[in-house]
Amino acid sequence: MSASSPVAAIRMSQSLLRRTCTSNSSTLATTAGRRHYIGTPLPSMPMKAGTKMDSLAIFKGQDPPVVKERDEYPEWVGKLAKPLPSLAKLRRIPNEEADEKEVLRFLKLNRRIRMRANNEESSI
Repeated sequence: MSASSPVAAIRMSQSLLRRTCTSNSSTLATTAGRRHYIGTPLPSMPMKAGTKMDSLAIFKGQDPPVVKERDEYPEWVGKLAKPLPSLAKLRRIPNEEADEKEVLRFLKLNRRIRMRANNEESSI
């Protein structure tokens, strides 16, 4: 991998952000990842095949959709339930072992924290 490749540039900026953002962002990171969603929580156990999903009945005059067998769904559907890595976990990954998705998520979360800090400072 050459020094001018995009992945090398991302990893370089990742290592720089780790050094610059670790002191101030720890207090902001605890509140930055919290989201409060209105609605019913997702079931912790998978639904049985054949279960009607009444909450997804959006068309008049049609029956609500029915849960299919697990193997009838595409592979990517199973990945939706897996939580994304937190900023703390991403900081512990060495630069050499991080893949491109992890680096991009790390940069996104760091930018979000810096934007919130800048907004708080400008509102004072």
